[in-house]
Amino acid sequence: MKEAFQRIIEIIEYYKLNPNSFCEKIGFGYTTFMNYNSGIRSPNNADLYFKTLSTFVDISAEWLIRGEGDMIKSYKEANQDIKLINLLEKMQEKMVNLAEENGSLKEKIETMRKKNPYTQPSIRPSVVADNETEESKQ
Repeated sequence: MKEAFQRIIEIIEYYKLNPNSFCEKIGFGYTTFMNYNSGIRSPNNADLYFKTLSTFVDISAEWLIRGEGDMIKSYKEANQDIKLINLLEKMQEKMVNLAEENGSLKEKIETMRKKNPYTQPSIRPSVVADNETEESKQ
């Protein structure tokens, strides 16, 4: 990933940015970025590359990750990637919503379990049902 990070530096130079303005533009932590740049940490954060490609839609993912092809994509490739990025963002939003709904449903289930005596470990539904049947016969 060090080679891919070096290509991030090339992007910064291409757009005539500095590391701080680059990090602000893509929404990435400046301190983390500088730790990668200085070699303190290994630049293996997929979020950095995803945010870079999401922000700079004319940059080729193939070039950034593998170093193959041209840095700047053709117009057609850029449009396809914009559509893909939009789809991924919608999917991510949907996943967040589903996770929130899942948490809410778990809370409701737990509340229902607490209210229902049959879910208590000391009471077995078959024993209670048998007792109720015998009482109704009398």
